[in-house]
Amino acid sequence: MQQPESWDALLDELRGNRAELLFSLNDNYPAETPKRELNGVCKSVNYHLNILLDWSLVEVVAHEHQGERIPERIFKLTPRGHNAVEELLEREDARPIPSAVEQHISDLRREIEELHEEVRETRDEAQTAHEEAKDANGRLNNLLEWLDENYR
Repeated sequence: MQQPESWDALLDELRGNRAELLFSLNDNYPAETPKRELNGVCKSVNYHLNILLDWSLVEVVAHEHQGERIPERIFKLTPRGHNAVEELLEREDARPIPSAVEQHISDLRREIEELHEEVRETRDEAQTAHEEAKDANGRLNNLLEWLDENYR
């Protein structure tokens, strides 16, 4: 894909997957990391990263070797990439797809609510068990008193 003719045209091309990749590349990330974080959002990370490279928004700063696999490229935003991120964040329509982080936060909130409900249920069960134990203890004390009075 050719680089857009103007800065505004370039920003208009940074929607969806490309914008999400730029947002995720705040630090150095292996090429595989955004794909994992953007699960279901970005199916062809390398394709979009290559476009961002061609547009001078990201640069390869290292290669990470892991066994016999093809070395992973380590990316970082260029100053131009940082400028693009800043401008995209100012636009209301810059992030049409929820980011992986936002989805993770939503999942964690849902999990916290489920845990709160579990705690409430456990607390109710414990309260019921406590009341039953107090009742049983009262009956046991009454029985012991009766035994002391009648069989001493």
